[in-house]
Amino acid sequence: MPRFNVSGVFQQLAQSDWLKPFLAGIYIDGVEVTQVIQYRKAAEHLTDPGDRGADNSVRLVADKPAYVRVYVHALFADVYGVQGTVVMQRMKYGVWVDSGTLVAQYPGVVTAPADPDYATERRSLSNSLNFVIPAALMRGTFRLRVTVEAASNKRYRAEHLQTVDAGLLQKLKVRMIPIKYSGDDLNGNHVDLPLPTLADLQSTVVDTVNWYPVSHVPELSVAGQMNWFVPLSGAILNGKCPDVWNSILAWMYLVKLADGDKPGWLYYGMLPSAIPLDGTGGCGGGGAGVGTGPVGQSNSMGHELGHVLTFQHSPCGQTNDPYIDPNYPAYEPYDSIQNRMASIGEYGFDITGPTVLRPGIGRDFMSYCFPRWPSLYQYQRMLQHEHLNPSWLPGPGDARPPNVQLDLDGPIPHYIPDPPPDWGSAQVRPMLVLLGRMVDGQLEVQHVITLNTTPSQDGIRLPGTSLHFIDRQGQLLSQAPVYLVETLACGGCGGGGGCGGCGDKAALDQGVIRAMVPVAPEGGTLRIVRDDEEVWMREPADAPPWIEGLQAEATADALRVSWHEEVYVDKPLRLLRWSGDDGQTWQSLAAGLEAGEATVSMTPMSAGPALVQLMISDGFHTVVSDSVRVDVPWRAPDAAILAPAAGSTVRAGSLVRLWALAGDASGRPLSGDQLRWELDGQPAGTGTEVFADLLDFEGDHRVVLTVDDGSSRTVLTTTFTASDNGHPPHRHTR
Repeated sequence: MPRFNVSGVFQQLAQSDWLKPFLAGIYIDGVEVTQVIQYRKAAEHLTDPGDRGADNSVRLVADKPAYVRVYVHALFADVYGVQGTVVMQRMKYGVWVDSGTLVAQYPGVVTAPADPDYATERRSLSNSLNFVIPAALMRGTFRLRVTVEAASNKRYRAEHLQTVDAGLLQKLKVRMIPIKYSGDDLNGNHVDLPLPTLADLQSTVVDTVNWYPVSHVPELSVAGQMNWFVPLSGAILNGKCPDVWNSILAWMYLVKLADGDKPGWLYYGMLPSAIPLDGTGGCGGGGAGVGTGPVGQSNSMGHELGHVLTFQHSPCGQTNDPYIDPNYPAYEPYDSIQNRMASIGEYGFDITGPTVLRPGIGRDFMSYCFPRWPSLYQYQRMLQHEHLNPSWLPGPGDARPPNVQLDLDGPIPHYIPDPPPDWGSAQVRPMLVLLGRMVDGQLEVQHVITLNTTPSQDGIRLPGTSLHFIDRQGQLLSQAPVYLVETLACGGCGGGGGCGGCGDKAALDQGVIRAMVPVAPEGGTLRIVRDDEEVWMREPADAPPWIEGLQAEATADALRVSWHEEVYVDKPLRLLRWSGDDGQTWQSLAAGLEAGEATVSMTPMSAGPALVQLMISDGFHTVVSDSVRVDVPWRAPDAAILAPAAGSTVRAGSLVRLWALAGDASGRPLSGDQLRWELDGQPAGTGTEVFADLLDFEGDHRVVLTVDDGSSRTVLTTTFTASDNGHPPHRHTR
């Protein structure tokens, strides 16, 4: 007698048209709220329980847009034509109150599957109902009331409530050190390349802001400019920067210190986009708070600033690199412990695309592999990171009933640093600063100068090595440890793109060296002692340098300065700095000047009255000129369109993200009605971020951004393409 197949009978019944209305039903299997990467049903794809997390347990941050994915399933048979709405609710007087409805994104209508495949559903936006939460609404605690129903039968309906906590606000603050290049290219031809601008920084920071858990509007400003004269060549060795990169990083570290080493700011040296490079695409000082890379290399900037956050390389694309992070997880089944390839571990999400990044393909942004995206591991390390300026937003005053009195000034952080970060109480004071580099284990001192700056202990203390100050009688007056700031690279071995490491594993014998003495000494001798042996010594010149007759003239696009000096050494160090608060605080303006005169960019300076001052160091003594007053003219706003990127492709008939950064001549960020958008000739909205309706046709579209600060304006345009699937169209050429 044949066996009776019960499941087969149910399957045949489910396919019967007359019975479908009785068997069909839909439910919401989950609501995913993501900004960069998020957990959802981790047990469905991550085989190691230690790698898993609860749904939506990756913390969301304030002032950064989020994407809502609603997964709708059917009970027995597929249900077609399912639509949904998402209503935001906020607490008022102890009751959840509707505060607005989110706009649906592509596809708008889905089929609720009865037997969904996890990977298929997760990796494609066409399999979920999607909504966007603009950055302006991502603040504090709120609730999403999700409703779905089938258009063909209103009885097929489901609801879900999802609470969202966006109480953590983090700010990316970057001080750019613009670098002007005048020297030979890789073929020996002389080239002069322009100084990068604030707009260049604005356009290059896009990947960093997308990747990091920070506000969509970073704080960007310009520190003092530098000049450079030789190509940045040399191969990466064991993940570390070539010697020429260590030299330029030492200069940038000096500019950072001359700028006061402002707490909470990351310093980044911006190179001209065409600067001669061979073997390395960028470098960052691990823990030194300074990195560098070319204009437009947004991936490199995000990677190098990761090194500034003290992150090591993730395990993909390197050979014999001792700087691979040993704690990076092997997200199985995408990686294995024996062969880690920096899988991001969960499904990532790029809201600008919008694009889903699969864990089997996406590679952590601190690796040398592509496509780059933050992993679960790195993203969670950036949450409440001291260098990203975390703070907690207080709840609205009317959230609780008026008769409820609680002694709570704001939300309780999930983690309170103990002890608190050192830089939180750092103060600027006079310091004798020694800077140089280590090459093959040998110390080379490049700069000695007295600066008003923030004391720091960046890097690794070199064992048995210290800076001594000796008086004329040979007595030790003071001493300080010497630190090695290791520099990690991003580039390609022997030239070309991508990031890679070459060579055999080497000892920790190269990088930037520095030492700081709290009180600047006078007279005597400086020496470095290593393992009880003197390895460097400097005695003062016969007389300290002097400066007189400093003059400064501000033109429309530059500051011209001239002075008279007497210096009794061959290669003195000259620094120009400025103050916008009548000398209370000073900021770096230019470093590495020639004798007697200089023409420098005024980009770092705020419009209005300012003081300018010259410093000269002979490698022992540092003298400061009298300050002179200048009037910095007003200039048009600096602005950059971050999205849509020029030449990019989006999906026709969907919302397109219009995203820009802008600031006026005083350094104040611009927002609201000061930024006006047009899309295809029609007004599209105002502000730093707008999600605009895109006409449902394939082809090229044009965006115009007008930035108006009330005194002057800047107009930017960009074009992008729309296609029916969001992929670049095939273009035929003859």
